[in-house]
Amino acid sequence: WGGVVALTTADGTVWRVCGVTNRTVKVGDTGSIGQQLGSAGTVDCESLLQPHIHLAVLQGETYLDPAGFFK
Repeated sequence: WGGVVALTTADGTVWRVCGVTNRTVKVGDTGSIGQQLGSAGTVDCESLLQPHIHLAVLQGETYLDPAGFFK
């Protein structure tokens, strides 16, 4: 998945941003809305695509559809 930044919200939801290069955050940092995490890079298993990120959202062990959060 390339470079991964995992963000955990107050309710325990984990957002995994995959394909991140030049990370500007480190383990233990507290983030804010709009904060830059790094740059879009490559996702190894999707190497034929242009630089992009892959977003995964989890509650516990259950993967959620990220699109539902952007309505």
